[in-house]
Amino acid sequence: PANYSTLDPLLADNREVQSLLSLVYEPLLAYDNTSRLTAALAETWSTTDGGVTWTVNLRRNVRWHGSEDTLSANDVIYTYRVLQTEAYAGSVYAAQAEKIASIEAVDEYTLIVTGKDAGMSALYALTFPIVSREHFTQNAGTGPYSITAADDEVGVELTANPNWWKRTPYIQTIR
Repeated sequence: PANYSTLDPLLADNREVQSLLSLVYEPLLAYDNTSRLTAALAETWSTTDGGVTWTVNLRRNVRWHGSEDTLSANDVIYTYRVLQTEAYAGSVYAAQAEKIASIEAVDEYTLIVTGKDAGMSALYALTFPIVSREHFTQNAGTGPYSITAADDEVGVELTANPNWWKRTPYIQTIR
């Protein structure tokens, strides 16, 4: 991307940067080719009350880049809280997070997401990138690539994540 102002996945303000960072940071749910929700870091989700409250089960053993630490419900809650801060009020993802009344951890891999309205709006809001308090400052996500270099003049270099929860990407380095 040209003229990017930040590599913060929650503040990325143009489509090119968001696309680049989607290779590094993943959401709980993503859109497929037909704009339907599909599993990403969330493995399953269900509701029993018409969509006000959702139980979301996270994938297990999803590791943060360069670490043995794994994704947890606390990382999702941390990201949600970051989006609620004044510093992120202008984020495209903050508007999504406003559709959620609360997110609570049942255990390390289970969340209760309560929407402000019945239906799937809270579920569709879970498409923001998940970050970790410990790894956020290091540009470490859970996606197929990690950021190995970022420079205004040279650009960004991504390296394949050998521990990605799906499979190691075919292309090893992207510049």
